[in-house]
Order: sequence, then structure tokens, then C-alpha cells
Amino acid sequence: MRGRVGYGNKSTSRRPYLLGLNWKGISMDIDFLLSSFLLSSNNVSKDLISANEPQIWIITGPRSAGKTTLCNNIVNTCRKNDLQVAGVLSHAQIEGRNKTGIILENLKNSEQRLLGSKDKIPGSSIKVGVWNFSQDTVSWGNNCLELAANEDVVIFDECGFLELFDNNGFVAGLRLFDNRKFKFGIIVIRPELLILAKKRWPSAHVHTVEGVSG
Repeated sequence: MRGRVGYGNKSTSRRPYLLGLNWKGISMDIDFLLSSFLLSSNNVSKDLISANEPQIWIITGPRSAGKTTLCNNIVNTCRKNDLQVAGVLSHAQIEGRNKTGIILENLKNSEQRLLGSKDKIPGSSIKVGVWNFSQDTVSWGNNCLELAANEDVVIFDECGFLELFDNNGFVAGLRLFDNRKFKFGIIVIRPELLILAKKRWPSAHVHTVEGVSG
């Protein structure tokens, strides 16, 4: 199942009506994504929602579309509703108008560490395109994902080429989602990896974020 939403100045007149929710912006996206878990927790079954089966949602969209922003808002909504949320978020480090780094956040305690940089990183690193990824932060991120098992909501932002092609990087996230060790799992995937991700998690629902201003 695929949901779509526009941000910024894009038209919103063609948003679908899903699970009884009208699409009125990002707040309704959060409600929609969390509704599967909330309904399941109340033993209510509706459409593709199962009370006994952990749910996986794939959030996809182009670069700078707002995938991490959506995840961050979901995190805040979870916490306001006393839901246990864990996993990792990858925040862009911006200098001027350029993305110069990637900061990884542990959602259990909000600790942040430098994950990637276009400049050389001290210690061992993994080179992917123009990015240098800190091996120490990757190891730390894997530990964060291992400790996320069995929480209410788990977010893995993001799963990329290293994981899906090389079985490298955040492999703990792959194991977490393969084994569905959560009640509601959200994983961020680039559009070019979506087919591969759907083969790995065929029952996952897909939500596409289409553009955000700023």
C-alpha cells in the first residue's frame, strides 16, 4: 500500500483518503503512520492491520524530500503518547546551503555522533561516493539498533547501499527488521533501492514523501 503527500507549495488537492483519515499535511501523515500500531495495540483489525503481526513501513522519497523530518515528527508524537521509541535517525549537517556531514542520533537517549563527512574522518572509515563514514560511529549505531529490539516503535534511518548490497554498515538494522523485533517498524529507503527492499520485506507498506520546501 502506498501513501503520498506533498509539502511546501505543492498542491494537496489530490491526496488520497486512507484508513478514515483526510490528508491535511504532515501531522496527518504522522497520525496515519502511527494508526497501524495504535489500532493493533487496541486489538482492532482493519484493512492490512493485524493485531498480532508487527508492522513494517518503508518511508521513501528523493534526497531532501523530508524523510528524516517526518521520522523526527513521528518520534515526537510517539513520546507524547507514552510509546517507547528507539533506533537511529540520520540528520544532515548543513553549512551554508551545502550538506557537509551526517549526524547519527540514538533515539533512546538523543546522543549524537558524527557519522559521515565529505572531509577525511579521524580513525578508520568507509568510503561511499563522496562520503567518508566513521567506522566507530557505524559500530555505535549497530549497538543502538541492537538495543532497540522489542520496543514499541523502531526507526531505522536510513538503510542504504552498504546494507542492501554489501551486507555492511548498519547490519543490526537489517537483522532487526528481518526478525521484526518490534511492534511497529519504520525504515527509510532511497527510491532506487525500493525494489530491493520490497523483495526483502514483501509485506511492508510504502509511504512516499514528495518534496519539502527548505
